[in-house]
Amino acid sequence: MYAFPRFDLSPKALEAAKKDGKAPDVFYAFQLLEETGQFAPIKEILAQALAPIKETLALVLAPIKEILALALALALAPIKETLALALALAPIKETLALALAPIKETLALALAPIKV
Repeated sequence: MYAFPRFDLSPKALEAAKKDGKAPDVFYAFQLLEETGQFAPIKEILAQALAPIKETLALVLAPIKEILALALALALAPIKETLALALALAPIKETLALALAPIKETLALALAPIKV
């Protein structure tokens, strides 16, 4: 189904790559580009090679994704309800704090002389 071509560069080409400061495969690719105007289609080769894997992973991961989404929704439901209740009670808490502040101060002053 897939072909993995391999070729060996001549010692002369390896030496030229070394002189140019490039890896042999990079040197070859640039020479190919300069001489023919074409570049090895690495992106297309990888896309073809990975396409079946991508499709298989999508099929395998789809049910797992659904299960995790459901588990997350079930786990977060009580937290969501508690948070909604806390947000609804927040104005009441602030009002109570304001209303009870003078009483708290009065009690603190009244109980200050009493030391046990």
